[in-house]
Amino acid sequence: MGVRSRAVRAMVWRSVAAVSLIAGAIHPVTAQTLPDTPPASWNAQERDAVAVVKEWIAGWNAHDAQRIAALMSEDCVFRPDPRDPWAQGRDKFLDHVLKSGLMRFSAGLKLTEVLPVGGPGDTFVLTKRIDYLTRSMNGQNSIPVAAFFRVKNGKIEEWLDEPIVAIGPGARRAPASAPQASSAPPR
Repeated sequence: MGVRSRAVRAMVWRSVAAVSLIAGAIHPVTAQTLPDTPPASWNAQERDAVAVVKEWIAGWNAHDAQRIAALMSEDCVFRPDPRDPWAQGRDKFLDHVLKSGLMRFSAGLKLTEVLPVGGPGDTFVLTKRIDYLTRSMNGQNSIPVAAFFRVKNGKIEEWLDEPIVAIGPGARRAPASAPQASSAPPR
């Protein structure tokens, strides 16, 4: 599957996931209550996919680029910032993470909600999390993020982050009704 067809597929899933998030179809599982044992309603494929995503987040929190790159497939497709073009490949992912300073500005990620959606051969893991920053972006030290992972054979094939609030130069603050992140660091 080429980068373009993967991008189209990811955009479709991103739209489905966004509607699900807005409609409340993803039920909150807070980090404090996230069970060590996954719910019985998740099949083995979904449990395994969620475990990969949780390990990816743990690697990120440990600032271990090699650890998270090892969880990406050789030809993964990713876009950590919606303002960036899609990129492909584990080596490119590692290069991007190391050169962009993404980890340097990260004080930690806190998973707040998760929903695996299993399919034949792969599983989409839709998440909401809080990204804590070592520097302020638009007056915010934390950003709520919706992240979409496609996991196959224990590896992340696709990763897309979508901030739930506006970010970047000229971005406006989120309206009062938008989800707001806590300024407390992750534990």
